[in-house]
Amino acid sequence: DRLQEAVDETRSGRADIRVVLGDNSDERFDRLAGTFNQMLAQLEHDAREMQQLSRQILQAQEEERYRLARELHDEAAQSLTSLLVHIRLLERANNPAEAQHHVQELRELTARALEDVRRVALDLRPTILDDLGLAAALEWRVDEFNKGDGVRASVVVDGMDRRMPREAELVLYRVGQEALSNVSRHAGASEVLVTLRRDADLCILRVSDNGVGFDPARTQPDADHGLGLVGMRERVAMIGGDLEVTSQPGAGTRITARIPWQNGKGTNR
Repeated sequence: DRLQEAVDETRSGRADIRVVLGDNSDERFDRLAGTFNQMLAQLEHDAREMQQLSRQILQAQEEERYRLARELHDEAAQSLTSLLVHIRLLERANNPAEAQHHVQELRELTARALEDVRRVALDLRPTILDDLGLAAALEWRVDEFNKGDGVRASVVVDGMDRRMPREAELVLYRVGQEALSNVSRHAGASEVLVTLRRDADLCILRVSDNGVGFDPARTQPDADHGLGLVGMRERVAMIGGDLEVTSQPGAGTRITARIPWQNGKGTNR
């Protein structure tokens, strides 16, 4: 009866109950009830982890929206505002030379605004990933990364003569993108190496830097590295892979994503 009551409670959505073992219980019942309690404890633990992950995903989404809004306001919106100013000045121009000056300014501002919008769009979904594949997209991302100051990145591709499915390519691209972003924000590194290769039945993406490193065991999910690492790990797990983070203070960081190659069967380039 106790076990049946617990089963009924579990069906209603509760996982915080336990079957109480009595001193005079049957040994087989005790084993069954003990196994049932372990299952409930695991369900409760998994539910808590899912709630925590859901909060982290929502936080990441809000942070991404904030970043995009800030970029659109600080760059594209300012360029468009400058366009309006020069249009008004053009309307008030007193001579052809002054008008020509404002026309040239308008050309430059328009080109700048288009570049700002293009860059934001590429951050959301790089067309090169769909058109040319993961290797080309990572090479482009590294080139963009190298336009910043301080850290030099390089990329090595080996054995990737076939395209991965779109989902797998997107996941690995996002892992590389997030790892490079972490290097830029937190690593204090001077060099970073991105490698993409096929190794037997695995596709392996690795991002290594020579920065300050950190202790993965002590990094909480809401700390600087944690949210990004949680997101990367979940993305990779969703397509049957695993993600390994190797780091220690003063010794840099290595992030490795492995995906079974059967998830990457595709057409020749």
